[in-house]
Amino acid sequence: MYEFRVTGPIPAGIAQTFCELDTVMIGSQTVLFGNVLDHAHLMNLLNRFRACGLLLTEMRPRPTMW
Repeated sequence: MYEFRVTGPIPAGIAQTFCELDTVMIGSQTVLFGNVLDHAHLMNLLNRFRACGLLLTEMRPRPTMW
């Protein structure tokens, strides 16, 4: 499970690019979170953030509940 924080809201059309992630607005940031399957999936997500012109301000693994 990873969490990605992006500056500002994400337009609906771009949000569909990240359909495998859940999205919530917290203050002036959009937080996307969900399961990242492997390193290749993580790199694909990062490339999509860049291709969409989104400013990724933070990325981190989220703790999982036991």
